[in-house]
Amino acid sequence: MAPIRDFGRPENDEGEWVPFGEDAPFRLRIRRIPYEIGRQIDLRYGREIVVQGGDGIRRPQLERSRDEWLQAMLDKAAFALVDSEGLEVEVADAEARGFYAAAFKDDSITVGATVVLDGHLRNDAVKKRLFTTLRPFARVKSEEEPGKIVSVDIGSFIMSEADRIGRSSAQKREVDLKK
Repeated sequence: MAPIRDFGRPENDEGEWVPFGEDAPFRLRIRRIPYEIGRQIDLRYGREIVVQGGDGIRRPQLERSRDEWLQAMLDKAAFALVDSEGLEVEVADAEARGFYAAAFKDDSITVGATVVLDGHLRNDAVKKRLFTTLRPFARVKSEEEPGKIVSVDIGSFIMSEADRIGRSSAQKREVDLKK
């Protein structure tokens, strides 16, 4: 069995390569989101309130709007996304050209050119554009209906894979602790 990977800093976790969907036009490097990092992001968007349950016990609960929930999800996906392989974007207009020229520090980018995002996903502005403007969709197997293929946007795909990687890591720890 492979040893458990322990990182002093979660940012050092390079993650795992995952094909983006069933037809996999490109791959993404995705890492798990440690509980502490996820909680920090959650607390940035929303307010912690105390609610009293039906059993009379008071518990803290996070209250936030749909926009705050979405922003927290995008921030978590941005943390989880480390890199890509084969992810290309066509620069379709002058605004896009300006963005990519500035983000890549490359004035030779022209309208109509294809830029490769591989190696540039450490840039938060590029990630934000990928999640909000480009929003590619993947065809993946449905977890609810076996045999069915559904479309999932990139943010949801990354969150699902980060969760899977985190669960896989936790299961490895449990097995090693039982030995």
